[in-house]
Amino acid sequence: MAKLIMYYDCISPYAMIMYSNLLRHGREWNDVKMAFKPVLLAGVMQMSGNTPPGMNKAKAAYMGADLKMNSEMSGVKLLRMPKNFFDVAKDMRPQRMLSSIERTETEQIQREAIRLTFAAIHSNPENRDGPNFIFPPTLLEDICKAAEVSNIPRTLSSIETDDVKNHLKENTAEAVGLGMFGAPFIHATNSAGATHSFFGSDRLEHLCAFIGKPYHGMGHKL
Repeated sequence: MAKLIMYYDCISPYAMIMYSNLLRHGREWNDVKMAFKPVLLAGVMQMSGNTPPGMNKAKAAYMGADLKMNSEMSGVKLLRMPKNFFDVAKDMRPQRMLSSIERTETEQIQREAIRLTFAAIHSNPENRDGPNFIFPPTLLEDICKAAEVSNIPRTLSSIETDDVKNHLKENTAEAVGLGMFGAPFIHATNSAGATHSFFGSDRLEHLCAFIGKPYHGMGHKL
């Protein structure tokens, strides 16, 4: 059986694109085990010695047009990158929430919570004040309710515990140890036991080839 682990931070719109396209394809993969592990992208950057593309003027200019094209091709709704992106990236609460959910909830609830968190940051205009992202006070609770998290008070209170914080740090260190330097990052093991890592939202075709599955394109719908 092939196995995939996607390491993600919901602050990354490229991770949102890969997440959506991976799940679309994964609906027909009965013999592929997929897991999703939250990390802190800022920690990945620091530990790997990388810098965010938004800090490079040329890369930032390119990224705006590139995300627009990716959104159109994949059918994943993306708003413009918020001007306060780096302030949003410093807020660890969403990833800590997902770290808690990863440990306590079913696969279905985990995946829905991830989807809703991506959408809250990158797709929902109600969470924008002009060009900036705003963090509604009930955002995390609303995500937990919509995802049908089993024990919302426990999940939300766990965000500030050392247990959850350390788990997120461990995920981050694990990913960097496998070679992660940005998001999205997927570590794959095919049915023959060979391993390979994939970086970027445009590597799904390569991933499919590695695990022996058909690639249907970015906008694939079943």
